[in-house]
Amino acid sequence: MDTSAEARRAWTSDDHAEQSIAARLCAGCAGLAGCRRFVEDHPDEWGVYAGSTDRERQPGRPRQSPRAAGAA
Repeated sequence: MDTSAEARRAWTSDDHAEQSIAARLCAGCAGLAGCRRFVEDHPDEWGVYAGSTDRERQPGRPRQSPRAAGAA
């Protein structure tokens, strides 16, 4: 996983392209399942969680399956 300052900013960026990069970097993270549970319990969180962007988690948008979220 890229842990440079630039990569870390992508998780909280307002730029959708940067968020998409961060979401792909989530693949293979040991904390992915816990992160997914957190954001399901706290749906108002913004930024990237468990391989999905806040835009992807908006009501009415299809959620990524755990398998799709882990694929990159």
